[in-house]
Amino acid sequence: MTTGYIEDKGPYYLLPRKEDIFFKIPLDTLRFIQNTIQEDVIKIYIYLGQRNKYALMNGYRYSFTIKEIIEHLGLSVNSENSRTFVKDGLDALMNNGLINFIPFHEGRIPKLRLVDFSYEYKTNFFKR
Repeated sequence: MTTGYIEDKGPYYLLPRKEDIFFKIPLDTLRFIQNTIQEDVIKIYIYLGQRNKYALMNGYRYSFTIKEIIEHLGLSVNSENSRTFVKDGLDALMNNGLINFIPFHEGRIPKLRLVDFSYEYKTNFFKR
């Protein structure tokens, strides 16, 4: 069954091959994000995971801008709705313990440094 970005193949999930940077996501985490998070937010999570892994393999921390994420999703860069959507998506990922970042400025450009990327989501009520 295909529900969008993640394809449910029964005993496993299939993510589209977008880049040559791979990482494993536990089945419980994939099921959680597919069931609770909007498709474009899943795309943000995968994008950040790929960029984070590449950066760590090359000895640095990954930093990004809201504009970069908007462009990756193919949304309108000049739209306040796009900025709000991406910020809300990042908040959802952060609130579920999947990412953590700190804001900083590179010159006059506001950026976010990814300080933690988690493969395990934070459960609040039902412990698995």
